[in-house]
Amino acid sequence: MRARWLVILAAIVALFSTPAAPAAVPIVGVVDFYARRTLASFGGATPTRFAANDLSQMLAGASGGRFMVAEREAMEQAEAQLGWQADDVLRFARLRALAHAANADQLVVGWITLLAVSVGGGNSKPPDGGNGPPTALSNLVLQVFDAGQGRIVSETRESGFAMGASPHLLQEWALHRALVPAIPPLVATLTSGGP
Repeated sequence: MRARWLVILAAIVALFSTPAAPAAVPIVGVVDFYARRTLASFGGATPTRFAANDLSQMLAGASGGRFMVAEREAMEQAEAQLGWQADDVLRFARLRALAHAANADQLVVGWITLLAVSVGGGNSKPPDGGNGPPTALSNLVLQVFDAGQGRIVSETRESGFAMGASPHLLQEWALHRALVPAIPPLVATLTSGGP
């Protein structure tokens, strides 16, 4: 009889006890990319905004629920609220303020060190004297800024190449192809819980 009461009591306690709150997943924001000089935009797309949007989508797809990527609109609003300037990515205090404004634990900061688009030329095909097909090359530096620590905790460098399309597509493809191999090291940092 006593065992029956213990079972009933255990069932009542289990029924009315609240489950433990799930651990909060970190929020990651992707900052508009930085370039030392104004980059030509083809088809109305700015390379710095395209790269940030593309990276946000790829990180969200690779997160596996281990972190959440802040919506690009929220990041753009936080940047506007702070009067964000492109070279603010070089200032840790400004990065920390942006992370706070966007409620992000970490920020991914990108730098386009090279984006060259060559439209080719000539009417004949190589090797007979043409200048070759249209091509694009991009070099990127990607860093993870930890807002709690107030510092950069990782950096990766990647390059991308594209050939044979319109300048607009070449630019996007070269940036995208540089971002793809950066995803695994970025995800490893964002999920490591430390530097």
